[in-house]
Amino acid sequence: MTNATDTSKTLGESMFAQCGYAQDAIDKRVSQVWHEIFEGPNKFYWENDEGLAYVMDTGNNDVRTEGMSYAMMIALQYDRKDVFDKLWGLGNASHVHEGRSSCALFRMVGRAGRYAELEWSCT
Repeated sequence: MTNATDTSKTLGESMFAQCGYAQDAIDKRVSQVWHEIFEGPNKFYWENDEGLAYVMDTGNNDVRTEGMSYAMMIALQYDRKDVFDKLWGLGNASHVHEGRSSCALFRMVGRAGRYAELEWSCT
């Protein structure tokens, strides 16, 4: 697994590098962003007791597929398959509609507390 701060190996030359920022400054900022979203005291990435994960929409106090997809993309870009798999696992376990033709493949909104079960609805 690649270290999240070594963007030169996972992302190639970034737009920041193209704009003249030093690689060490880029790596420091990228590491800071990862920490803020996934690990810090104000994070919005949460894991449940089943080893799955979700991202809270702090503006609406719920879980939305757009936030989940952005978090999966970030995990992919940071080469964090462990985090991606936890997010994808929850999506498959609780977002997919079973036999409902009135909604898209994935539910869009879910309500969750930090330790609560997700309750999904089609909106």
